[in-house]
Amino acid sequence: TIREDTLQRLRGLHVANHLFATIRHEELVRRLEAFAAESIPAIPLKGTCLATRLYPDVGGRALGYDLDLLVRRDDAAGAAAALERDGFRTVGPPGRYDRPFERIEADSSTTTVELHADLLPRWCRATGFANALWSRSRPPVDPRFPAWTLDPGDEILYLCTHLIKDQVETRPTLLHLRHGLDIHLALERWGAEIDWPVFAQRAREYRLHAYAGLAFEFLAHWFGSVVPEALTAELPRWKRAHFARHVWPLEASPTNGNQLPKELRLLGLILLLDDRWRARFAHLRWAGSELRERWR
Repeated sequence: TIREDTLQRLRGLHVANHLFATIRHEELVRRLEAFAAESIPAIPLKGTCLATRLYPDVGGRALGYDLDLLVRRDDAAGAAAALERDGFRTVGPPGRYDRPFERIEADSSTTTVELHADLLPRWCRATGFANALWSRSRPPVDPRFPAWTLDPGDEILYLCTHLIKDQVETRPTLLHLRHGLDIHLALERWGAEIDWPVFAQRAREYRLHAYAGLAFEFLAHWFGSVVPEALTAELPRWKRAHFARHVWPLEASPTNGNQLPKELRLLGLILLLDDRWRARFAHLRWAGSELRERWR
C-alpha cells in the first residue's frame, strides 16, 4: 500500500497538475485556431491532447512546459510567422528537428512552443517518416478543437521511437515511465484496430523496427504489456546487453529531504484516479530500495 502522507501530497499535486493542464490545453487551442485561420494543419504531439484521449482525467498525465506541434515542412515558415505575430520569438538556433519559440506572459510566466517539421534526428536513419504520418493523419472532427491527429498505428510507432530516442539522448530515468505509460494506454485503447503486420512492415520501411522492438520490450518489462502476436516474429529482439542498458535499471533523480523524486511525483498522479490504476501499481518494478521504502 501507499502511505497516507504520500497520498495526501499526490492528491495536492493532482489538483495542481489539473489546473496546469487546463491552462496548457487552452493555450493549445489558441495556437491551433491561429494556425487554422492561416489554413495550416497542425498535429499536437503528446501533452494534453494525448491526456484527453487516453487518460480518465486530463490532470492524470504529468506535462512538460512546452507545446509540441507538427506542421508540414512547406507550412513551417507560415506557422513561425503566425507565432511571431502573436508575440512569440525564436529561442536560439533551430534544432535538427524542431524550432523553439517562447513568449513572456503578463504574469512573467513563459509559454513555449516547439514547432516540428520533422520528428526524428538524422541518426535514427528514418527517411520520409513525417511525410508518411501526414498521409494517414485524420482531420479535425470538432470545430472547437481544430487539431489533426495521427493514425493510431502511426501514433504508437512515433511514441515508441520517441521513448527510445529520448533514452538514447539522455540517461534513462524513471521519467521515461511516463512515456511508456502513454504507449501502454494507447495499446489498450487502439490495439484492436491496428493491423500489426502492416505496423511491423512500416516500422521496417522507415528503419524504426529496432526502436519499436526495444520499446515493446520496455513495456512488457515495466507494465506487463502484451506484445501483439504478429509482432513477436517481425520485430527484432535486442541483445540482453542493449536491453539492460536502456531498460534496467532506470535511475531516480536526487531528492531533497522529504521531497518525492520528480519521476515518482509525475507517475504518482495517475495512481489517484481510480482503483484500476492503484492496482496496476503492483506491476511497476521500482529500481532501488529508497524508492520502494517511500512507497510502502
